[in-house]
Amino acid sequence: MSGLFRILRKLATGNRELYPVCLADNLCFFKGGRLGELGHKTVSMQWVFAIGRSEFGVPKTVRSFKNSSEFGVRESSEFGVAGFKGEIMEWDTLRFEKEGPIGFLILDRPASLNAVNGQLILDFEEACNAIRADTDTRVIILKREGRAFCSGMDLQAAVNRPATPEAMNATWIPWQRALDIFTHLDQLTIASVQGPCLGAGMELILACDFRIAAKNAFFALPQVLYGSPPDAGPSYRLPQLIGLAKAKELVILGERFDAVQADRLGLLTRLVELEHLVTETQKLAERCVKVGSKAAAFVKHLLTRTWDLDAETLAREVENARAASVSTGEFSEAMHIYREQRKPQV
Repeated sequence: MSGLFRILRKLATGNRELYPVCLADNLCFFKGGRLGELGHKTVSMQWVFAIGRSEFGVPKTVRSFKNSSEFGVRESSEFGVAGFKGEIMEWDTLRFEKEGPIGFLILDRPASLNAVNGQLILDFEEACNAIRADTDTRVIILKREGRAFCSGMDLQAAVNRPATPEAMNATWIPWQRALDIFTHLDQLTIASVQGPCLGAGMELILACDFRIAAKNAFFALPQVLYGSPPDAGPSYRLPQLIGLAKAKELVILGERFDAVQADRLGLLTRLVELEHLVTETQKLAERCVKVGSKAAAFVKHLLTRTWDLDAETLAREVENARAASVSTGEFSEAMHIYREQRKPQV
């Protein structure tokens, strides 16, 4: 029996109402009350414990839920084996909030201008895995706590890291893995940007499907200025958005540019006044909720891969996407609306 399950047994001793529910990433969840069905279904419960597995060499990350106590107790929630279905999930460096089908993934290191450090990378990957499993959420808004979206990688942590390939890979490979998960989410993703958006922050917004920025936002990919290439794939998709010549200028020279320039380059979906950033982001999210979820997911993935697919493969993928969309009933419902001559949802 593993050390973790010995802990489960010990916690359950003398309390027949305490049951181990599931292991999720670096956390163990405990359920109080009667154990419901597991599998692909959620189970109702009276409360949930979420305890980090720091004993096994994994950095401790303890989720605490709304109305939670020291160990993350949450009342009247639902927990599925695939992921937690609550209103709020919190990690050390970010949190995830839900309002119906719209989720908000919030960078939460305001004192360091949301700089990306090792803990944020671990938290971000875990959050993306939880979001990927949450099929009820249709749209993800990526935003920040504080005045800065993201000031890039945490240089204070970087200067204390050995300048060896092994040490760099220990940071960059998990970051790339987390960004890959985020990029390939079926949910539509929107970056809501204000203030600095530099380096790793740029990699985050380039991994999003849509980008809305306030006029006080500014951007840069300064990694080359520090003697290192950009670390993750989204930076290398920049030519698809703004063209190769301009991408070389921004990436190689590390040029800083403002939100107006970003909009002219075609990097942004919308440019808004700072006081309208929240409302305009919400409007776009609500518009995204109204489109066919399965069709939108397939189209987003195919558009991202367009440059990598030959004509035959693309045609086959489109056919598969069409079949999957029909199977959900979304297409049939749209035709029903058309026959009744009603206005579409959007």
